Amino acid sequence: MKRAILSFSLIVITALPGFAQRTDERDLLLFGEAWLDSSDYAWSRESLSRLEKDSEPGARVKDFGRLRIRFISLDEDLLGLDIRVLKFRYQVQLRGDSANEGISKLEGTRLPPVWLHSALGFSVGSDPASGFQSNIQAGEVFDLIDFRGVVPREIPLVGQEWSAKMLRKPDDRFRFREEKDRRFTCLSKETTRDGDKFEIAFIETLKVTSMEPSRSHEIRETRGKFWVILPMGRVEATTWESLSTEYKSGAGKGKTSDKVETQTKVDIVRRDSPPPKPREGEKEVGAAIEKLPLPPR
Repeated sequence: MKRAILSFSLIVITALPGFAQRTDERDLLLFGEAWLDSSDYAWSRESLSRLEKDSEPGARVKDFGRLRIRFISLDEDLLGLDIRVLKFRYQVQLRGDSANEGISKLEGTRLPPVWLHSALGFSVGSDPASGFQSNIQAGEVFDLIDFRGVVPREIPLVGQEWSAKMLRKPDDRFRFREEKDRRFTCLSKETTRDGDKFEIAFIETLKVTSMEPSRSHEIRETRGKFWVILPMGRVEATTWESLSTEYKSGAGKGKTSDKVETQTKVDIVRRDSPPPKPREGEKEVGAAIEKLPLPPR
């Protein structure tokens, strides 16, 4: 099995007084236990991209669908997830052209075994012949399940703030420096039959700097909210808007860089999933993952 690392980050949690600091890698992955019972999440997303010199967007992309996520295991610093794409529809429109609608090839499929490591990010097991690793839409699925937040281990107080910083330094295989800062504020608390539901606002800043002069770099700011049931850690809904500015270096000597801005809005809502119906001859996913060699740490 060949594995592709889709994203990497070294996570450091900091906090204001009154909110305990987390240093154990295992704690950083606790939010994955929110999927101990399989959960369905319906999403809708729209992105508008344009060159700085243009007054109108050059491309508009919409997609929506439904994912089923199930927690498999937590082995020290490694989290295993089973992800099934129940629905994935999209619409692409370039300026001056009519919209092109389609159904993603991922619809109706179970993604290859997925692991999340606190230092390495997502690692995906895949057969290279399947073409999964080159599927851009697969990366967009992982962007969705990140939920733009880290479920707090401690029960926050209304008005409380904390932060998370992530850094990946460049190496021989990855010639970029990634820095991500997240700031959280607990806005409200509501008592439900499943537990206390907290509304948490966040601001995220991502900086991706290329080590190669000919490559592009990016700055993205995201603002949004998510609603989480504690202490179970189940995310009920999340919404965010982001503005990404990518600086693309021109090809050839004396060429200027293009500045591309992309605005994105995402809404995700949890849905109750029906009880699983095992198919004849289908192996249990958890058992299958346990038999696979884990990614290098």
